[in-house]
Amino acid sequence: MGATGDSNQHGRLVCPRCGNYTLQRDFRKTFMERVVYPWFKRYPWQCVNCDLRTMLKMRAKKKRKTT
Repeated sequence: MGATGDSNQHGRLVCPRCGNYTLQRDFRKTFMERVVYPWFKRYPWQCVNCDLRTMLKMRAKKKRKTT
């Protein structure tokens, strides 16, 4: 886990380890993730393919409720 640069290619997040596009937002676990990283607009992401956990600038898009 590290505050790596953005792995953003055409609006999609790319895993820095395996190059896959299957990243999903993860919960903030540590003090740094809950308090410090939000000041720098860093959010935790985890690769579904290789389980790498990294901090990236992009937030997940919110899902809209359809009524």
